[in-house]
Formats: sequence, structure tokens, C-alpha cells
Amino acid sequence: MACVRDTSNIPIALIAGDFTYKGLCLFKSGDSNLNLKLTQGNIINEKFDGHFWIEAGGLVIDPSIFRTLYSNHIPEALKSEIELRFGADKGCIIASPEEMISSSDFDYIPKYSLSDNTINGLIRGFFAHRAKQ
Repeated sequence: MACVRDTSNIPIALIAGDFTYKGLCLFKSGDSNLNLKLTQGNIINEKFDGHFWIEAGGLVIDPSIFRTLYSNHIPEALKSEIELRFGADKGCIIASPEEMISSSDFDYIPKYSLSDNTINGLIRGFFAHRAKQ
């Protein structure tokens, strides 16, 4: 994201929030702020049940939704329905928020825009967790 900000005027943000498909809430972030505090070593180690996506230039960019379908979080019948609609082995989905609802029935409900410090803390937390495994 910093690279985009450094080289263009495209507005970009990492958004956290709720995600629904045909009105069914698949990820719910809750109504309070993420309240992610940087801990010792600037690492964030919190649980979050919402969804993350990128908003840039008026578009929703979701690089993980199709991979998420193969997690245990999504019911099998719903996985099959979405796969029939979009095809197997898809990657990223990119569209305006309006197109997401009208053409895909995906609804991205933004709750928070993450700061660069929070993003960096999440990344450090990921690598710290991975190093322990």
C-alpha cells in the first residue's frame, strides 16, 4: 500500500469489516473498534473474525475471498454455490461496491480503515507466530 501511495495519487486503504453473501453474514467484525494495541516489539497478536480487503480508486479488491471458501469457516453447500457461479480455482475479485452487490451478491461492509502502523504490526505478528511453529 505504501508503494501505491509513494508512486501515485490513487487513494488506497486496507479495510476491515463484515462480509455477506446473499445477505448471509460470513464474517462479522463486531461493532467496536478493532482496538489493536501494539505490544512489545510492535507485534499485534489479537483475534479478529471479520474480513479484510483493499479499497483503491473506488474499487473493492479482495485477494482472499476465493481462498477463504476452502477454509472450514464456509459451509460446504455455500462453497459449492459460489464455485458454480464463479468457477473453480479463482483468485482475486475486483469491482465497485455497487457491482459487488448487483452482480455477485457479495456485500462488503466497512468498519475500520487500518493505519500503516496497524498493518505493520499485523505483519510482524504473522511472522512472529510463524517463527514459533
